[in-house]
Amino acid sequence: MENSIAVKSHAVLLLKKMINMGDTCHVLERLKPEFFETMVRVMRHGVTQQGTSAALHVLLSASSSTRNRMMMVEAGVVHEVVEIELGAPEKRVTELTLAILFNLCCCANGRAKFLSHEGAIAVVTERILKVSAAVDDRAVFVLAMVAKFSGTKVVLQEMLKVGSFAKLFMVLQADRAKYLKDKAMEILKEHSEVWSDSPCFPRSSFCA
Repeated sequence: MENSIAVKSHAVLLLKKMINMGDTCHVLERLKPEFFETMVRVMRHGVTQQGTSAALHVLLSASSSTRNRMMMVEAGVVHEVVEIELGAPEKRVTELTLAILFNLCCCANGRAKFLSHEGAIAVVTERILKVSAAVDDRAVFVLAMVAKFSGTKVVLQEMLKVGSFAKLFMVLQADRAKYLKDKAMEILKEHSEVWSDSPCFPRSSFCA
């Protein structure tokens, strides 16, 4: 088993190096569903920490293509990267998982898969203001897409329950880029009816 893990990890590391070597757009645009299904199995059933990071690098590169995003969603990539994030990985892995989630949540199927995972909203919310500016950026925009395009009453109540709106208030008060604060403000304004009656959010603290 240890030998198998080492071999798979080495293979993924080589794949990452090949992608980083130069112009591989033509290769990434020809990937098949089986490729992403294999990547999910590799991450799920045994790979080193370095191998996981390399696999995420490959998936992030692939997710720049709309065509690949659809195959990645169908292969279970959204669920798998959320599971990886629930394991409280190191900073660089979190930056990769949030970047992948951002790309995949750009499509409706990706958001649906994201919301089908019970821990997805909570873990993305929890990472805001705790890892890096890059993670804050991707996490806030993931929540923005979910709230804007998939913001059913159930979803918005879940965001309130796990502290998403509270974190967005914290972003407004933190030392973060103006565009990110503007995005947080946009979400809060658009869904003020959800959080405005909560004792956690005094009306006087929100400037409409």
